[in-house]
Amino acid sequence: MSFIAQITADISNFDKNIKKATDIADSSTKKMQAQFDKLGDSFVKIGAKASILSTAIVGATVGLVKMGINAGNASAEINNLSTATSLSTDVIQELAYVATASNSSFEGLQRSMDSFQRRLKTVGEEGSRVNEMFGRLGVSTTDASGNVRSMDDVLLDTFNKLGDMEDGLAKNAIGAELFGRSWNEVSLIVSSGSKGIAELREEAHK
Repeated sequence: MSFIAQITADISNFDKNIKKATDIADSSTKKMQAQFDKLGDSFVKIGAKASILSTAIVGATVGLVKMGINAGNASAEINNLSTATSLSTDVIQELAYVATASNSSFEGLQRSMDSFQRRLKTVGEEGSRVNEMFGRLGVSTTDASGNVRSMDDVLLDTFNKLGDMEDGLAKNAIGAELFGRSWNEVSLIVSSGSKGIAELREEAHK
């Protein structure tokens, strides 16, 4: 069998392999590699290039699983959330990693972003509670020139400020006002503070 034909045969059951990999994602990388070796012994047989491909698949799968994103729908889910919230896809992927590392999930991040987006629509309205909460946090939705700041900047500032607040009634009141019922998810995401969030965002790239 030719190299191309062999590769085609090996990846024909890719979706099934991804599901199996997901099921053991909490195991060590060594165990996961062993599982893929069993699923694709022929990769090893056809040489170094196939071995590299197998390792890349493992790495990509582990990354998606750690971020709490279904491997088969990863691109669509990230792009849909970006379109709905105006967040960049880079920030979404970083925060998905932060969320999962903080015992939340990509789904939890989605819910919290939906709530946050709805509340942002009231910014500028007279008597808006959201304006008041942003003021208490020290987060501005406009820059020095009066231009609206990007969603990335506003959200990250909000997460960082909440993360650095002392736990208690004041923090919970602001969080609940800005995120509604999703505050429970957000409280996990910001639990490591601004420094921890920054470190996890960097780790997501690695």
